[in-house]
Amino acid sequence: MLAVQLCGCFILTSLLGLFYYFSPPFLKAINQETTDFILKSSPARMADGEVVVIEIDDASLANIGQWPWPRSQLAELLHAINETEPAVVGINILFPERDRTSPILWQRRLEQEHGYTVDTSGIPEEFLDNDLFLAETLARGPFVLGYEFLFPKENGGIQECTPKPIPLMWQKDSSGQASSVRLHSARGVICSYPVLTKTIEWSGFLNGNVDSDGAIRRLPLIIGFNESTYPSFALAVLLQYFGADALVIKEPYSGIPHISLNQLDIPVDLHGQYQLGPRMKGGGKYFSAMDILQGDRESIDLSGKIVLVGLTATGLNQTFPTLLSPETSLLEIHKHSLEGLLYQNITVRPAFFRVVEIATCFLLV
Repeated sequence: MLAVQLCGCFILTSLLGLFYYFSPPFLKAINQETTDFILKSSPARMADGEVVVIEIDDASLANIGQWPWPRSQLAELLHAINETEPAVVGINILFPERDRTSPILWQRRLEQEHGYTVDTSGIPEEFLDNDLFLAETLARGPFVLGYEFLFPKENGGIQECTPKPIPLMWQKDSSGQASSVRLHSARGVICSYPVLTKTIEWSGFLNGNVDSDGAIRRLPLIIGFNESTYPSFALAVLLQYFGADALVIKEPYSGIPHISLNQLDIPVDLHGQYQLGPRMKGGGKYFSAMDILQGDRESIDLSGKIVLVGLTATGLNQTFPTLLSPETSLLEIHKHSLEGLLYQNITVRPAFFRVVEIATCFLLV
């Protein structure tokens, strides 16, 4: 009788184990919610305020005008930030086209479309093209821009632009086995206007990994494109911050790959992703762009800081559910990502962990 019961338990456990291993959609949803609960219940780690956010918010638009601003105006904001001597400034905004508000462009458009000739001889040459004006500002500071990768399931054309790849060095274990890391591979990319991108040292992709329930829980750290490897926006900011020019991928016996950048050792999954952790205590300050443009700059200490500039104004910022809140802006996601990488607040679920869970169930039987 006991043998029959043990046999029945073994068969039932085997069936449930197979069911769990192949993870149907509803079981994935339960797993996601359980992981969220565990992470939210974990003790919050401390951040020392190294990451500061400059928001183009409702107050900024109320004072300066609707978005998009002329890029000469944005250049003034970035110039004012650069004067405070930050370590790096990440611009969480994409500029894929020329600025049509440039005097040189609206002058031509008026003449071509309506036959009017506007005399711009009284405008200084540096103010005729807003993109050139912004490019000159970018060239004078430690700025990082973003771009967006396109994947097979997404619509949109392939843009001819070439972001700067990151050299990778693979440090294998003593067995010398081939790497198990298989990066996501993009099919196209949307970059900022080339006049802007050629003036900066680093840029990074803004993509996140959206789960089936619309939430962002994981971010890729590196992505493959055209047989090269490219850094995420947060990683590009850290490359500029540390003055690094390469990454090392380590694959220890634990089966969890690590990406090393200077003193940082970042665990990732087999797709080069890491999981966003819960909110950290003591994070950096937030300032409105108006605080920089019209406020008391001497009271705003950005010296040596990592500064992020982005949109939070109503209707302009895309939001996603995260551990932080049901509506988290992309700017906040990237700030949280940077703090997680910088202070090692990272969670990775190894690929073999599901097998360990199933094996544990058999042992308990």
